[in-house]
Amino acid sequence: MKILAVDDDPEVLEILGAFLAHAGYEDVATAHSAAEALALVEQAREPFECFLLDIQMPGMTGTELMKRLRSMPQYSEVPVLKLTAMSDQENLSKSFAGGALDYIVKPFEFFEVETRLHAAELRLATLRN
Repeated sequence: MKILAVDDDPEVLEILGAFLAHAGYEDVATAHSAAEALALVEQAREPFECFLLDIQMPGMTGTELMKRLRSMPQYSEVPVLKLTAMSDQENLSKSFAGGALDYIVKPFEFFEVETRLHAAELRLATLRN
């Protein structure tokens, strides 16, 4: 599964990248901002199959980025997992209303992320059939 993880915290991206590689996810790209993520999406030879998005980022939030991704036909149904420190009901509701498949609160447990990525893979398989 081709994954794009977007977070403005380089430490989170480093930890997440190492964990994803250990869990067997080898096709992972990272971006430190929504603008960088959009550039990677535009340059991608093959579309991304899953997004891990932080909410609070300077410039464009993860929620705004998800809206932009959802407006692209090839990403209208791709699984999006929000990975954020925001645990309030408003952000949770906005995320699901905007099309997020799941919502993971930092600090996260690796088992939790892996389990939710498996759910994203199942969703992706359903979309392909």
